[in-house]
Amino acid sequence: MVTTIPAIDRFLVPGELEKEADLAYSRGETAFLAGDFEKATHGFEEALSYVASFRGAEGRQVTAQRQWDLSVADAAYTEAEARLAAGDPVRAYWAFDQAVNKVPDYKDATSRREQALTDATYSVGLSILLSEQIKETLAPATPEGGKWSRLTSSIDRAGRLDLASRRDIYSAYQARIYGMVAEELRIGGLPYVRFVERLEMDRLVSAWGVTASRAHLDQVVAACRSREIPVLLVGELTSAYTKRESSTSNRVFWTVNKEEYTDEKGKKRTREVEGRAYRAERVQASSEMACELSYRLINVASGSVVGEGVVSADDRDEVDYITWNRRDGVEPQNLRVKDGKGFKRLSPSDRNVMDKRTVLRTDEDLFLEGAPALSRELVASVIGSLRYYTP
Repeated sequence: MVTTIPAIDRFLVPGELEKEADLAYSRGETAFLAGDFEKATHGFEEALSYVASFRGAEGRQVTAQRQWDLSVADAAYTEAEARLAAGDPVRAYWAFDQAVNKVPDYKDATSRREQALTDATYSVGLSILLSEQIKETLAPATPEGGKWSRLTSSIDRAGRLDLASRRDIYSAYQARIYGMVAEELRIGGLPYVRFVERLEMDRLVSAWGVTASRAHLDQVVAACRSREIPVLLVGELTSAYTKRESSTSNRVFWTVNKEEYTDEKGKKRTREVEGRAYRAERVQASSEMACELSYRLINVASGSVVGEGVVSADDRDEVDYITWNRRDGVEPQNLRVKDGKGFKRLSPSDRNVMDKRTVLRTDEDLFLEGAPALSRELVASVIGSLRYYTP
């Protein structure tokens, strides 16, 4: 008879862990001798997972890891030199960076990385949320198409409030988005990209005799060209809406009193009889927000588009309440509704909304709280487009 030991239980048998550690160690040694240092590292790590300090596996793992890091650094350094020779300092920078991250003192990778960074650095004009003329240029030809259509399909067009008609909110919203985008690009942007921000861009465009808020896209491009800014980022809110809906239903609640009576069998019983009636309203209201920001990255010299797209955000708020506030000192749990000839307690649906929040977040709150989502999505898209881009 053959007895099979379960895969886990067999490790409780004396010597089984040592056998597995020995096999893993042998695989590590074989891989090391073959120059496969990645596999060797994992082999020694596996041996240690079975038996701590197994046959000096710690030292072998450290040696294998070092050789693995050196091989990765060497490959990255070789790629970086080839990228430089091909006139691609951006990719050279990232390759040198990989070499340094693996082996900080590898050859002259650190200084070569700094030189590649210098060669790769260029400026991007940041001209977002400024001009109605640019907004018209960026607005989708079919505003109900694509992602925007899916985003707003649940919001009927009737009753929408266009954010652009609320200049106070519109200005605050644009300022918040711009501030977040500029800060995120400054902190988490690409090391070889310098973003030329709003005040400098305003001065640049004004030097052409154009007010920034009325500039056309071609005027901004020409202004960047005159200052040798090779890439321009333009973006505008091309759609932004809110919609509010509400409904009201009437409720009648009663207080009840206890009354003793004698039933048909002559037994004494107690029943509830109506006391005072109260009228109340149950209000259900909701507000929805949806907005989109269209952007375009432009190579100023050629006019070609480096990247473009639409980022979007939506938000929703709702309230459902019955305002009671202990009217006449009556607690909600003491209210009843009529049920035929008798009374019953309030339904959970009514009881759970007694004295709940009554005020919806304002349009301004909805938009301002949606700004971070727009900012993050825009920054991620811009960085993705520029990561390996050389003007």
